[in-house]
This record gives sequence, C-alpha cells and structure tokens, in this order.
Amino acid sequence: MLTPLQRLDNLKPSLDNIKSLAGSGPWALANIDRTTRAVLKVMSALEPPAELQAAHSLLLSALQMAQNAAQIRREAALTGSIARAWDASAAAAGSMMLTARARTGNSGRPSAAAVSAVITARRTRLVRVPDLHEFRRLILALASLGSLVLVPSTGRGQN
Repeated sequence: MLTPLQRLDNLKPSLDNIKSLAGSGPWALANIDRTTRAVLKVMSALEPPAELQAAHSLLLSALQMAQNAAQIRREAALTGSIARAWDASAAAAGSMMLTARARTGNSGRPSAAAVSAVITARRTRLVRVPDLHEFRRLILALASLGSLVLVPSTGRGQN
C-alpha cells in the first residue's frame, strides 16, 4: 500500500503537464481528482502527533491544490480560457512546492527565535523636499538624531 506522499509523488508527471501548460488528457485529470479525493478522505480522518502536524497540514494543502489544479485545468479546456489554464498552472506549482516542503519537514514558517531577532521597533517618516540642497540638509539633521536608514524611491522620478 502506498503512503499519501507516494501517491502524491505519482501525480507529479500529470501536475508537471498542468504546470507547463502541456495538454492534459481527461484520464490524467480524472486520475488526479480520484487520487486526491481518496487520500484527502484518509488523511482528514487522521490526528497526527504534535511534531508531525505541520507536515500533515502541508500535505493536506498540497492535495487540495492538486485537486484544484485538475478541476481548473478541466474548466480551462472546456472553455478555452488561457487565463484559467494559467490559474491551474499556479495551483499545480503550489501543490508540488508544498509536497516538497512536507517531505523535508520545512513548514516555511520562521522560528520564534528568528522572528524575535529580526523584528525591531522602527519609526518611519516620509519626507518630501523641494530640491537636492534641502535633501542633503535634512539627511544631516536626521542622522544627528540617531541611526538613519534611507530608502530611495523611483516614484518621484516617474512623475
């Protein structure tokens, strides 16, 4: 008997076809739908241990995205909509990415230590000046108050 991850791996060629906008036959789309429904039914009934909950959630999301990819691709084929085919492509790519994360145990969420090390209080000010001379004077004045981070913007250059 195949594990849910192995069954999802078996769908990779069909998901690759959806992702690359290659022709996806009705049998391939039906296989994705049938497989994802069966695996979702089994996995939804499971209560994983705490250390596996992140991987379990990722796998459930990957299955749902694969199912959506097949349904949207079918809709795109029936209506001739390239926009819907691109939507299906994005769903297939997301499914494969989430499957890879579930396999490696990478939930994609930063650790609490990483978050506390990166997030610091900041005060942001948007300052407009009439000319370059005033801009230089303002930078010197603000820098004397403490640290200064200057973020250039192309917005003004486009006006």
